[in-house]
Amino acid sequence: MSEEQIQIMCSDWMNIRYPELSKLYFFNSFQGMRLNFGQIKKAKKTGGLKTGLPDFMFLKNNGTYSSLFIELKKESPYNKDGSLQKHFDKKTGRDHYADQNDVLELLKLEGHYACFAWSFDQFKKIVTDYMENKL
Repeated sequence: MSEEQIQIMCSDWMNIRYPELSKLYFFNSFQGMRLNFGQIKKAKKTGGLKTGLPDFMFLKNNGTYSSLFIELKKESPYNKDGSLQKHFDKKTGRDHYADQNDVLELLKLEGHYACFAWSFDQFKKIVTDYMENKL
């Protein structure tokens, strides 16, 4: 299953499970889209493309955290020993997973719950635990 397919399933589930909160969450799915030169130029000019932003943003305070951010992957970004895999972007030469992890760590410092998820079931559990204040 592709990352985009996981995003669609997660978005559909959120719309069904929490329709009353629909204005507080969104999927930042445009970040991974292939854009033409004109679109890239416009997006950069307006600040619309930012490296490392999480795919899912839920701006709901659960009493412990001010909001929830999830970076969705199609498979675990972690090695068996728990360290983060290396995932270099050919265009920039930067480690994409490390950049995303840096953003997640900054969000945690600001009082948000931020993490990676790599399956639909894992996403549902994280959101449900967040809403039930079990994290």
